[in-house]
Amino acid sequence: INGIEVLSCFEDDGHIYHQTAKPIKDHEVELVIDEHHRYISQQGHTAQHLLSAAFYDLYQLKTISHHYNLEGSYIDLQTQDVSEEMLVAAENYVNSKIREHREVRVLYPTKEEFAAMPIHHTLKVDHDIRIVHIEGVEYNPCKGMHVSNTSEVQMVVVLGKESVKGVVRIHYMFGEVARNHFHMYQKELKNILVIATGALMSPTSNQQGEST
Repeated sequence: INGIEVLSCFEDDGHIYHQTAKPIKDHEVELVIDEHHRYISQQGHTAQHLLSAAFYDLYQLKTISHHYNLEGSYIDLQTQDVSEEMLVAAENYVNSKIREHREVRVLYPTKEEFAAMPIHHTLKVDHDIRIVHIEGVEYNPCKGMHVSNTSEVQMVVVLGKESVKGVVRIHYMFGEVARNHFHMYQKELKNILVIATGALMSPTSNQQGEST
């Protein structure tokens, strides 16, 4: 906003607020969208839908909460146990849907159309609902941003699991986030290798002046 970084956004009492790095006193402002960050958000929402659909379709496990950001993402499954084989199967499921280039559409169904949709969530309303439909995968009530085709997610990598307050949390990365972390890890590994190699190659002198 006017060239000042937006740190976060939040909604309160029907109003949307932007927290900025510095105060903005101007009444007229210029807004610039970080298109790359928005694309990552679209990837993240769609990746979560695919992973949640995988665990539901394969094992009838429901996602009860989820979170994603640039450092890593997770979904919480309503279960107390998920095997390593299930993690592999879910990852394979998601990436197969990505390779199949399935269309992602936003729908605003009528009350009758909504009643006919296979929704896995319990909702308090049955009209004026925004549905994200991944072709051949799921219908999901959601207000988030999404890519228009599963191929744009690029990939999903399941990193592991942990037990959190009676549920199983599945950690994963997707698309641009996974690519950025790969480069970061490669850089860190190279630095570790340089340090380790230097320690092995560096001679130490003994009391006779000989190198050991």
